[in-house]
Amino acid sequence: MGIHRFKVWWPDRGHAKDDGRLVEAVDHMHAATIWADWYDGYSADYPIVGGETAVVQVLRADEAAPVTVTVRGWSSREYSADMCPPLTPKVTRRTTRHDFSDIGRRSR
Repeated sequence: MGIHRFKVWWPDRGHAKDDGRLVEAVDHMHAATIWADWYDGYSADYPIVGGETAVVQVLRADEAAPVTVTVRGWSSREYSADMCPPLTPKVTRRTTRHDFSDIGRRSR
């Protein structure tokens, strides 16, 4: 299996072959998922990840007719973590507690 060039477009959104996005992928389904990731980010509306099913046309560069592929997406939680430098000990101020309750009595 090699990498092929594909053109992908979404007719239900009014796109025609000339509007298609060129992607490189191993097969038609892979091309459709690459396109869906691009489309959701490009549109900034995230319709596919938001639950809309995209029925797209996928045309490999060396083929005459496109293949219809259904693409679905879903949200997933992703996290990242980085190491932090070690914490330095916190400097605390020492205070002495004084008892001033007898001040008024001493001055008499």
